[in-house]
Order: sequence, then structure tokens, then C-alpha cells
Amino acid sequence: MRRTRPGELRVYPHWGTSQEASYALRGSAMSIQSIMEEVNNHFVDEVEKGTFSISNNLVSVTKKYGIGQYVWILGSKMNGGDFGHVAKVWGIYGNEDSAMISFDPADGVADDTFTGAICGLAVPRDFVELSKSIEEWQTKNAVPSDITGESFAGKYSYTRAVGANGLPNDWTKIFADRLRRYRNRMFREEVL
Repeated sequence: MRRTRPGELRVYPHWGTSQEASYALRGSAMSIQSIMEEVNNHFVDEVEKGTFSISNNLVSVTKKYGIGQYVWILGSKMNGGDFGHVAKVWGIYGNEDSAMISFDPADGVADDTFTGAICGLAVPRDFVELSKSIEEWQTKNAVPSDITGESFAGKYSYTRAVGANGLPNDWTKIFADRLRRYRNRMFREEVL
């Protein structure tokens, strides 16, 4: 397999997980979905179950969604399977009875026909802002490894970056206090 160059999109035969899809499309494993999974809370508001067909970033729905609202696509093999894929509603087309919603192209929703669910999410505005702060921190501070120093003098040794508590520094540790208030679920949300 040919290695990808910086900024180049990776092409997967299918999206194994939403995290891989996010990495492929944004060049970073960080996404609002990664943060939702870390706090075990997707902020599910409404669930629409059935058979859906996503084509050209459009899907037909019966529930009402708002432009800019996040939705969680579950059961689509091409969009994360049972782990799902979080995407933002980009546009709404239709009438009172049924409508088509389009997804933000940056969210990388793949075409698929599947039986599953589309969940409307009620994500608090401050959580969205926090996710942007985390994404900015991750972009600025992400390193391919937590190893800060290596020595080959006689015997190999290395030094790892750690915080005051002796644990590796990463976004989950740095933002733990601010994320704590959203950890309100003990178990994964069961939708399907």
C-alpha cells in the first residue's frame, strides 16, 4: 500500500470506524464524535429507525431536523457500522411529511443503503465550543509520539512527556475537568 503524503486523502475500501473516516478526511483523528465517545454521551434527542439510503450526501427522513444540528448515523457499514458516524445537517429539502437532509461535505458521509437509525442530537453549544478548543489544542500539540528524548550512548533509553501527575499529556487529561460535567452516562447509549 502506498503511503499518503501530508494533506492527501486516504482511500479506504470501506470506513472501518468513524475515527478512521475522520482521520482520512481531516488529517486528524480528532472530531466531535471522538470527544462524544470519550465522555460516553452522544446527547441523543430523537431516534428515527428504518431503512435509509444515503446518496450524494442526501438521505430521506421523516423527523424534523435543523440546519447545523448534529445527527448520529447508526447501522451503516459505510459510515462506522454500530459505532456510527456523527455528521452535521447542511440543508433540508421537502415538506411537512417527509424531507431530504444533506450532510456537511466535510463530515465525510459515504453513500450506503442500510437498516439502522438516524438520531437527532441535542448537543449543548458549550460542548461544541469545548470540542473546538480540544481540536485546536490537538492540532497545536499533537506529536507522532510522546517520546521527548532518546539516548543511544551505550544503552538505549528514552524519556516520555508527562504531566505533573506523572501521566502522559493528551487532550483527555488536559481537558478532563471541563469534560467531567458531560460524563453523565454509565453505559453506552443503546439505540438499535
